[in-house]
Amino acid sequence: MATIRPNRPTERSGINAVRALFDAHGHLVQEIDGGADHGEDMHVILARERKRTGHVIAVQVKSGKKYRRKHSYAIPVGDHFEDWRNYRIPVVGIVYDAETERLFWVNLTETAVDVRPGRDHRRPPHRDR
Repeated sequence: MATIRPNRPTERSGINAVRALFDAHGHLVQEIDGGADHGEDMHVILARERKRTGHVIAVQVKSGKKYRRKHSYAIPVGDHFEDWRNYRIPVVGIVYDAETERLFWVNLTETAVDVRPGRDHRRPPHRDR
């Protein structure tokens, strides 16, 4: 029988927290299947007053202690640099801290424009909810 990855509960806790936030605010969340996840975990169709706005964002979610730094959080850019930089819709990175139950985010598309290619920069998400 196939085994379940040991980090799956941690990963899912972040996805579930982010999904709950967007759902609570009336946005439409479309999760990307793990087999097709290449730097984005979900697409979110933004809504205002229960009406679609026509705006969509891609979201990369990270969960777990390895994304926590001394005074902030970080998301590895890795080989997603060109994808996030050239994506046609904004890509947002969100780190979920399960201990504090808080979410921290960063605009990855904007960050990728400021980073030189070929280096594994880590940019801390700077805002929280």
